[in-house]
Amino acid sequence: MIPPERVARIYDAIGGIFDAMATKRPGPGRPTLGERMRVPVRMSPEVYEALRVEARTRGISMSQYLADLAAMHLGMPEEVLKLDEQEAMPA
Repeated sequence: MIPPERVARIYDAIGGIFDAMATKRPGPGRPTLGERMRVPVRMSPEVYEALRVEARTRGISMSQYLADLAAMHLGMPEEVLKLDEQEAMPA
């Protein structure tokens, strides 16, 4: 167990860092996207790179791009946030 005086000394040394990190920026911030689930995915480097380039070209995160593609593929267009149907599924 760490003695309380050592904890106090450590906090005094780095406490300002945590206070700065916890400071809320002024303004409304970005709007919530609603409830989301995290899904780790493994793919080949070639597929990853193609997705990364496509998402960047469209100006959205790769995570959002994949979520929108999955929603389109599953027939759930109401869940698509950044892509419209014509962009998501090229002919």
